[in-house]
Amino acid sequence: MKKNMSNIKKSALVLPAVMLLMLLAAGNLFAADTLTVDIYGPGQRKVNIILLPPKTVPEGKYAGSKETDLLLPAEAGLFNKDLEKDLGFLPFLNIVPITDILGGDPSRGVRPGDIDIKPLRLSKVDLALTTGWEIRPNGEKNLLIRCIGTFNGRTILGKKYSMVTEEMLPRIADRFCSHLMRVLTGRDGFFESSIAFVRKTGKNKEIYTVSPQGRNLRQISSLGGINLSPNWSPDGNRLVFTRLGSRQHLLCVWDRATGKIDQKSFPGNTVIGPDFLPDGNMAATLTMNGNSDIFLINGNYKPKKALAK
Repeated sequence: MKKNMSNIKKSALVLPAVMLLMLLAAGNLFAADTLTVDIYGPGQRKVNIILLPPKTVPEGKYAGSKETDLLLPAEAGLFNKDLEKDLGFLPFLNIVPITDILGGDPSRGVRPGDIDIKPLRLSKVDLALTTGWEIRPNGEKNLLIRCIGTFNGRTILGKKYSMVTEEMLPRIADRFCSHLMRVLTGRDGFFESSIAFVRKTGKNKEIYTVSPQGRNLRQISSLGGINLSPNWSPDGNRLVFTRLGSRQHLLCVWDRATGKIDQKSFPGNTVIGPDFLPDGNMAATLTMNGNSDIFLINGNYKPKKALAK
């Protein structure tokens, strides 16, 4: 029985990647183009993607230049590291190193026509990412990122980011990977989301948030005491949690727009495991009548009825 359950779990993990590959092979991922990817043999469970070396494009400051090896800005290498790190969070992608490509870097530019697709296909690469840096005469930097399908050599996703600075690089990597995830799977949100958690601060426990990539650490509460069980609202704009005060439990709701925290007490002085429901109302365990029951709580923090006794 345990063996069968193990096989079922493995199949459940493999299925999303296989479905993605089938979708890629079928094409029609978005209206602008059709992506078709060869499945190079039975059992392929991931989409092979390669991040090609960055290039400075012959535009702006270098407009008309015939050189193929223009000086790269310092941000180029840093951004490719951020982008590769983000791609590593997508379990259906397999990042192919440039050293696996016969003859090395097959690109002389960043557009589809600048890339020799044949060695990529020989190495079973399905998608190629290019990053191009445009240096303006005033020193400003624009970044062009493309995802190109190797079956037909067409761009399936292209984005341009203007006036790029080093501080913006992680955020740009997050945004592009979010777009890429939507194109390939029909879903996004992972790279734009925040994780709420409890962290010990001296003798207290406070609520913090952080991005899935481990960036943008932020302390949400500074209430003292013990703060527990943070849960997001469906729209991600509010966070509900329990505060264990010196005399009673409090239901706390943090508002992203204002940064303020509402604190509400209830008869019985117990608030356990608060959470948002899909309709925006809340549910929590309260001791309204001396018993610990799960109550529906509306947007005005009024207990409406017992959902479970």
